[in-house]
Amino acid sequence: MEFIHNAKQIQQDLIKLDWAIKREVVYKAQLSEQEATNQRQAAELASLTKTNGSLSADLADTKQKLGEQAIKTKSARVEVWAMRLAVGLYLAGKLNGILP
Repeated sequence: MEFIHNAKQIQQDLIKLDWAIKREVVYKAQLSEQEATNQRQAAELASLTKTNGSLSADLADTKQKLGEQAIKTKSARVEVWAMRLAVGLYLAGKLNGILP
């Protein structure tokens, strides 16, 4: 009698168990997919970290070369202005008769 009385509850528990098993399969598939994605992204991270290191070294080298080029450019500009000043002084001296 007790079994018949609890039959409805037993049936509902079995249905819940069946759904839980089905959800477990789905969850395991999703977990497997997430783990595969995680491994792929870990490999990409390692590759990108290596690329980042290479690009950082290239950037530092380029900045150093830019600094050196800027110094050379400033020196060249000073030299050009010094030559202009020297030519101007020479012409002024020539026009005033100071220089032969």
